[in-house]
Amino acid sequence: MDSTTFLGLEPSSTSTETQGQWSMVIRPGLVTGGNFLWGGAGLAASVRAMELLSGQQCVWATSQYLSYARTNETMTIDVTLAVVGHQITQARSVARVGEREILTVNAALGDRDFPTEATFATMPDVPRPETLTARPHHYAIENTIHEKLVERFVRGRTLEQLDGTLSDGRTILWAKIPEVLTGVDTATLAILGDFVPMGLGQALGIRAGGN
Repeated sequence: MDSTTFLGLEPSSTSTETQGQWSMVIRPGLVTGGNFLWGGAGLAASVRAMELLSGQQCVWATSQYLSYARTNETMTIDVTLAVVGHQITQARSVARVGEREILTVNAALGDRDFPTEATFATMPDVPRPETLTARPHHYAIENTIHEKLVERFVRGRTLEQLDGTLSDGRTILWAKIPEVLTGVDTATLAILGDFVPMGLGQALGIRAGGN
């Protein structure tokens, strides 16, 4: 399964060269324990819609979350390719439920030849995920995004251990979406990227993160 299918993203209008619209139903497997859209899934759907319209891969994106999309609501994503260059496209999107704006995304897509490359992050030496226990949750994960994920904590404090003590916030987590193992792309990474705010709570020693 690819990310488009996982998200349930479908074109909902006839696209031009620079504008298009997609839609998705906020299914139970795409939401948080509060029954609203997992932020990473919203970014992923927006990025994927931009890629489908431009025919290019996203290399950078940022989003602003404005409201919540609830379970079983239909969200539309309007995409505009603001500048289409020879190699790089600048795009933006607005996701809505009815007249309610949910999130906006700005992104750059495409690539160009560059003679120098480097990797500045080093994979830490950690145990294999199959040797670790599942990450505990403080609510039932049925019908949430966590039911679709495999999560294994390597380094970090559980919710019960967040006692207000400050730390460096360094968190190491194995995570994957088994249904998309053969089609990992930018959108898939956007879904998993929503774990990053977890580091705020880890650093502060409190249940903090998300918005």
